[in-house]
Amino acid sequence: MNIKIVNIEKELINEIDDNCKYIIILNNENTLDNISNYKIKPILVLYNGAYVVDLENNNVIIEKSIDLISYSKIIRYANTHDVKINLFKKNNLVYQIKLSTNNYHRRLIIPSYFKDLVPEIRCINSNKEILIVNNNVSLYEAIEMVLDYLNIEFNLFELENIVSNINEKYFNNNNYWKENILYEI
Repeated sequence: MNIKIVNIEKELINEIDDNCKYIIILNNENTLDNISNYKIKPILVLYNGAYVVDLENNNVIIEKSIDLISYSKIIRYANTHDVKINLFKKNNLVYQIKLSTNNYHRRLIIPSYFKDLVPEIRCINSNKEILIVNNNVSLYEAIEMVLDYLNIEFNLFELENIVSNINEKYFNNNNYWKENILYEI
């Protein structure tokens, strides 16, 4: 079985390979149009790996939400410091919080401030935003679990290469999503 880790929004329907299992990495499930428009039923890796589901059978592979106490502390901080909040929820659970502010200094201190205030979460700097997920969330672990789930044999060097390529194209590139295929196995 071939595996493609893709940006489905740029993948044209007539280019889809029927002999391939697709893994779609998204930070916002709402960016997908109606998935029933596609002939494939991919595995979605959402919110930096906090929620992973196989749409072929609706099997949830990973589910790591932000706990209510951490969520409350983050919201309280954001409301008192003029920081914009965007919640990424599924089934009434918060899996990722996006914080944004025009205050450069505040953007720099938020990750270290939250490290002490809310040790149950992890901050990810992404362009001019800060993404917050459960501290146990890892894109590396999510991809590893998806490959295990699909019974794909790999070694740790391959896995490190896959995740490093995804991170480079997805997070660090100013023109992220310029390419359709993030990685192909």
